[in-house]
Amino acid sequence: MQEQADINHHDELNEKLRDKSGRIAYLIGLLIICISEVVFSILGKAGVISDHKVIVLYLFGLLLIQIVIGNVAYRQLRKKY
Repeated sequence: MQEQADINHHDELNEKLRDKSGRIAYLIGLLIICISEVVFSILGKAGVISDHKVIVLYLFGLLLIQIVIGNVAYRQLRKKY
C-alpha cells in the first residue's frame, strides 16, 4: 500500500513539474514573439525582409527553442524538487 502512495506522489510531482516547465517555455516564447514582431515589422518596412520563407524558418526555429526551453526547465525543476 505504501508503494502505491509513493508512486502516486511521484506521478503527481512529475505532472506539476511538467506543467510549470510548460508555462515557463510558453512565457519565454511569448516574450520572444512580441520582440520578433517589432523587429520583423521594422525590417519589413526598411525593405530588408521581402521573402516570407525567412519568417517561416524563424517560426520553426522558435518552436524548437520552446521545446528545448521546456526540457531544460523541467530538468532544473526536477533537480530542485
